[in-house]
Amino acid sequence: NLSPKASAKCKTAVWQTLHRINWLSAFVHFEYDINDGEIRAVYNIHLADSPLSKDQLMRAVYRLPTAIEQCSPDIRRAIDFGIPLLDQSTYEARFEKYIRQRSPSSAP
Repeated sequence: NLSPKASAKCKTAVWQTLHRINWLSAFVHFEYDINDGEIRAVYNIHLADSPLSKDQLMRAVYRLPTAIEQCSPDIRRAIDFGIPLLDQSTYEARFEKYIRQRSPSSAP
């Protein structure tokens, strides 16, 4: 959580970090509640007109905690020190590594 009493520097850093993560990720997005400071992760499953499959659900269950763990250091740094996610190329490299590790060939 980001305290509603946090400095403008920290709030701005958190918003920048969350927006950059959201831009890079197709399936996990982060929301910030300005009323209580809660930061929530949301997993998007695009179903169109088809029902949710067991595989889609299992991917969501498997990926969401890992994605949160991957993004936590950047979000924590923004909350604690007011340092936004600045080096986009480093984050993109980490995200690509994350995706490669979760490819169907490496799933449990």
